[in-house]
Amino acid sequence: MDGIHSNQSTKRKQQEYSLSHDSNLQNEAVAIAIMSPLTKKARNAAGCASSMPTTSRSPLMYSFDPLPNGHIRLLKLMPHRDKNAPIQCHILSHFLCDPDSGDGPHLYEALSYVWGSPAKPRFVSTEEGSLAITRNLHAALVRLRDCSFPRIIWADGICINQKDLQERGHQVQMMALIYAKAIRVIVWLEETLEGDTTTNSDKALEAIRIAAQNDMGPKEDSVTSPKRNEVNRAVSTLFQRPWFHRVWVRHGLFPKQA
Repeated sequence: MDGIHSNQSTKRKQQEYSLSHDSNLQNEAVAIAIMSPLTKKARNAAGCASSMPTTSRSPLMYSFDPLPNGHIRLLKLMPHRDKNAPIQCHILSHFLCDPDSGDGPHLYEALSYVWGSPAKPRFVSTEEGSLAITRNLHAALVRLRDCSFPRIIWADGICINQKDLQERGHQVQMMALIYAKAIRVIVWLEETLEGDTTTNSDKALEAIRIAAQNDMGPKEDSVTSPKRNEVNRAVSTLFQRPWFHRVWVRHGLFPKQA
């Protein structure tokens, strides 16, 4: 009897295992049937994603804070030894005092330049995001950047929120004071023009320096007659640069330290 009971128990366990195994196979089949379409879609999506070209994430753009009354922004141009390195800077708020207060110049340099093309393909980087600027302003900042020390500069393309018409109007009204209060006004005449050379520009600037010096003291005869026509042509070419045709320049609105 024990043997019969044992055989029956074994058969019953085998039947239970067989039923359980069949049930598991059915469940797996159902799972495969359900998951297969999803898996196929996921693979297709992954394939599409891998075939799409990668795009760089747009840089975080600088957001201007409103300027308090009587304030201007100043650009702290950070130094770098590599002239090809990206421009890095800090934008500061600075109180420009009442013009009637009689205090001396402030410790910043004001940049005067021509915008040129309105396109802004270049960028400067700040701790709060990037700011798009014109090609001409970027070239000026690259030349002005020191290899060891920061420079404090006012440049309208960065220091005025050009999209805020009200702020722009107020800042334009303050421009004469901004230039007057600067410790120095820097004039950027752009890169060398076609048909001009650095040597010609140097000759022209030297001739202008001598002419100004002669107005203030004994005359210096540094230009011989054979070269006078060459120098005159260099000066004429220099004065053809767009900066000399600005309204600010024509009306003599720049201070003496320019």
